Amino acid sequence: MKRKIAFVTMSLALAAAVFLAYRIYAGVFTRREIAKRIEVLPEFDFNTHDGKPFHRADFPDDLSIALLYFNTTCPHCNAEIEDILTNSTLLDSVYFLMISRQKLEFLSQFVHEKKLASWKNIMVVTDAKDVFPKTFGTAMVPTLLLYGEDRRLIKFFKGETSTKAIRRALFAGK
Repeated sequence: MKRKIAFVTMSLALAAAVFLAYRIYAGVFTRREIAKRIEVLPEFDFNTHDGKPFHRADFPDDLSIALLYFNTTCPHCNAEIEDILTNSTLLDSVYFLMISRQKLEFLSQFVHEKKLASWKNIMVVTDAKDVFPKTFGTAMVPTLLLYGEDRRLIKFFKGETSTKAIRRALFAGK
């Protein structure tokens, strides 16, 4: 009887070890795959806050790009957006695409309240098809990805990010 219990225990421990090893391997493989996919700004399909399509080709050629994944009710997201708006010189060199899974009516109200339509280098879009989490590997808000003018990833920020950190990353190599 003791041998059977020991055998079952060892079998379960071995099965658990194999399962955990597989999960770790799969996680590393997935992270590498995502890192490769987002190394250069990938193609995407979003809709602006007023319902028009927005694609990768719609960015201006002469600006760096910041993709900000956010939620209008998130206090950290709102603090980050306020920081961006109060440091408007950053908007001269960076185009901010603010991406949310929220419905268009919430985003339109948010754009109106924050007066975001008055900024030429800010666009608010909805991600109704959950493209962002699938493509960029995170659904955490806020998340900011900073791409250079060459559309290559400069920095991936998770959590609230200050404009100082964005500037440091943007101008680190210059």
